[in-house]
Amino acid sequence: MLGTYSSSVNGIGKSGYSTGNRFLGEGFLTYNGAIGDRSNWSIVAGASTERNNDELNFLRGEQFSSPAMHDAGSAANVTDYDASRSQHNLVSYFSRANFSLLDRYLLTASLRRDGSSRFGQNNRFGMFPAVSAGWVITNEPFLHPLARLGSIKLRGSFGVTGNQGISNYAYLATYGAANYGTLPGISPNNFANPNLKWEQTKETDIGLDWTMLGGRVALIGDYYNKKTTNLLVARPITGTSGFTSFFDNVGDVRNTGAEFQLTTDNIHAAKSGDFSWNTDLSFSTNHNEITALYDDQPLYGGVRSVNSVRVGAPLGAFYVLKFTGVDPATGDAVYQDTNKDGSVTADDRVLAGNASPTYWGGVTNTFTWKNFDLKGFLQFSGGNKIFNAMRIFADDGGYSYDNKLDYVLSRWQKPGDITNEPRASFDGNSGARQISTRMLESGSYTRLQEVTLGYRIPSSLMRIGGLQNTRLYVSGHNLATFTGYRGYNPDVNSSGSSSSIGLGSDFYAYPLARTYSVGISTEW
Repeated sequence: MLGTYSSSVNGIGKSGYSTGNRFLGEGFLTYNGAIGDRSNWSIVAGASTERNNDELNFLRGEQFSSPAMHDAGSAANVTDYDASRSQHNLVSYFSRANFSLLDRYLLTASLRRDGSSRFGQNNRFGMFPAVSAGWVITNEPFLHPLARLGSIKLRGSFGVTGNQGISNYAYLATYGAANYGTLPGISPNNFANPNLKWEQTKETDIGLDWTMLGGRVALIGDYYNKKTTNLLVARPITGTSGFTSFFDNVGDVRNTGAEFQLTTDNIHAAKSGDFSWNTDLSFSTNHNEITALYDDQPLYGGVRSVNSVRVGAPLGAFYVLKFTGVDPATGDAVYQDTNKDGSVTADDRVLAGNASPTYWGGVTNTFTWKNFDLKGFLQFSGGNKIFNAMRIFADDGGYSYDNKLDYVLSRWQKPGDITNEPRASFDGNSGARQISTRMLESGSYTRLQEVTLGYRIPSSLMRIGGLQNTRLYVSGHNLATFTGYRGYNPDVNSSGSSSSIGLGSDFYAYPLARTYSVGISTEW
């Protein structure tokens, strides 16, 4: 893949190119067999390779004699440039076997061996086995009476997966250009870690599939237990080493939870055009806990380092001072002296809430009648806290010049006032500026995410041009959110979706837009 670009605006021009070459190769063999009429098996074995090469060159120039001469090479002054290249390769060997017996016993086993160039030679390869089994219990002759309850299938699985999601060359001690003025030079870029290895997740799953009432009701339930070991994290180190962090396998984390999905055909249309109503309900829970860290040393991250990684707590749990109220006599914020040493410092911080939801789900209802269809989707999430980081400036007692949130109107103003809003303080000595549980808010919400109304035009009216299956629709998204969170959007993370530690913070994140659309879909 090759991309090029050039532009010229107000006498400034940019030009460059970026390339990304990716080669994929795969080969496998499949063998199928049978034992009698009601049993069969298959085996697959193969190998694959992936090679990635990335290269970037960039050049910026200023002062052009003519808008028509907009390439950077025509600039009177070259002001900026950059270039980089990297490689990443992956080789895999895999096999899988499937076995089915008497239409009720199902077994699958697989084995992968993957090697990544992102790890050193001693730990480059990882082995990832998996096995799963299914039992359609209602097909058992001795359990035939259960068939009146519908079709019931039990499932179980165990597997190991790997993660290599780190930067290229993370295990190497690399060097790069460090020019001093016009003199060339080099400097170290990365702290070596030859012991870096695959992050692994071992997961056990137990599930149930139950279809009843002639297929009008279907229930899927799963319980899972996932343990991730050798977490790949940029571990902080002392700056006296010349670096502030390096990638390492620092600990373990466990996730346990359940997932449910219920599908119901509430009103079944006896014939085309009759009224029908279908419902889909999903509900998930998750409990996350750090079970091991390098030397049990906690890590911090996120906006103002309010998120923590520490043994016994969820990943990214908030670790801040505990706000206990406002002194009615002075109007100053009061914080818990956790270690009872007579003063409130960073050592008095406490675990103050989960940054990730502990449950979430949604309900979709679909109605049809004649040529009309109506769909509504309601989603929900909860069990988490949000660090409303906007309050650092918008609810700081008046220390900064930012606009203030309206609830500062309930601030303490005279002795005897009972409130949780500290007094106004131009010099910032009321304690309102302290990052604490006062700035943590419930992240639970329910949202009307989508409503869509459609009308399918009769085919007899759409014969011109060969159009068929034509549907007009009007749709609205993010229509209403019901929440106790006082920021813009409870479904937020200002640290970015790729952040593993910085979670659940809202630092002036742009709110979700409410959108409406009208469209037409057709076939010809």
